[in-house]
Amino acid sequence: MEVICEPLTYEETVKFHGHDGPFLALGYRMGLAARKLLNPEGIMELQVTVKVRPEKPYTCIVDGIQCATKATIGKGNIEIEPSPSMKVRFNNRRTGKVVEFVVHPELIKKMCESDDLKAAAKFILTQPDTMLWEVHSVDG
Repeated sequence: MEVICEPLTYEETVKFHGHDGPFLALGYRMGLAARKLLNPEGIMELQVTVKVRPEKPYTCIVDGIQCATKATIGKGNIEIEPSPSMKVRFNNRRTGKVVEFVVHPELIKKMCESDDLKAAAKFILTQPDTMLWEVHSVDG
């Protein structure tokens, strides 16, 4: 059986999730950024902890992360912890390198206020990373 570590495309991610939206786009972008920083070689190498409000639309970030990283709820290498803020920790089990993404609170507010999910997603997909989150290296 072939194991595919490459991320889904964003179009495939939207199909998986069922619709486009800013939290999905944010998770996808974040997952791609984490892959660049941590360079995983296999589908079990990343361990991800998503700290987020446990309700829609906030949890949509999880589907974007799953599609970009191949860390999934089913394989047990992604977990969700309730939190009033939005932080995602990515751990490369092979190298021990850990990074945490902290989403800017004003961005979350802006995404929640949007009436046009597709336009809000496009906004997320076109912004520089620094406009979306801060990245911190963490001692494993």
